[in-house]
Amino acid sequence: MVHDSELLRGIDLALERRADLKWPDDRRVLIHGDLDRDQVLLLNAVAAIGFLAFRHGHSPDESWCGRTLVEDLAWTRAALSRAGL
Repeated sequence: MVHDSELLRGIDLALERRADLKWPDDRRVLIHGDLDRDQVLLLNAVAAIGFLAFRHGHSPDESWCGRTLVEDLAWTRAALSRAGL
């Protein structure tokens, strides 16, 4: 399982390297040219909240979608903090 911090490091690296790419004139690429780290952090926080909500009906100790309730809460709090929320 890829942890949140590993995923964000990979995204940071991709965002840094895209500055070195040669963009086509119409800027059509797989990674949108206007995407920035703040947007990634916000989307990560939204995803964390979504997974937390998706736990509804599952016990706190159950590893639902790869995390227990405690782990989902930790991810959500960390993601919101990183996003500045």
